[in-house]
Amino acid sequence: MSKLLRNIPRWMVFQADMTVCVISLLLAYFLRFNFNIPDETWNTLYFTLPIVITIKVAVFIYFRSYAGIIRYTSIEDAKKIFMASTFSLSFILLFMLLSQYYTGEYFIPVSVIILDYFISMLFMGAFRIVAKIIYLEAKWADIRKTNVIIYGAGDAGAITKKTLSQDEG
Repeated sequence: MSKLLRNIPRWMVFQADMTVCVISLLLAYFLRFNFNIPDETWNTLYFTLPIVITIKVAVFIYFRSYAGIIRYTSIEDAKKIFMASTFSLSFILLFMLLSQYYTGEYFIPVSVIILDYFISMLFMGAFRIVAKIIYLEAKWADIRKTNVIIYGAGDAGAITKKTLSQDEG
């Protein structure tokens, strides 16, 4: 298991991110319409889903949010996800405004776009954190542990505890 998580290909992370984007957009529609989406909205969803996903694919490839190694997930990955999501939100809003200017209709409600933004950021961040936790748990499950008592409460005891906690075996 840990060997699988150690070598997750980047294309799989990218694919997971795009799956999260599709699910978050659908969930945003369901939340916006109280789980009762009208038929005319379903028809526009068939048109908007490919456009939104195409924009997100382009932006995520540009920011390389998928390129981080999952087992080393850090704040830097969160920054990339935030930047990619924010820029994709901006481009979707721009596309929507241009579409409204030329056709006179919104092709996607603004509330859906905002909900999608927050849901996708939350789920992509959660995916990376859960994958890192699973990797660390699998890694530490193989190590034989020995109980130790540290006698003394001074600085040397704290340093010894920190050293033993960081030692990988």
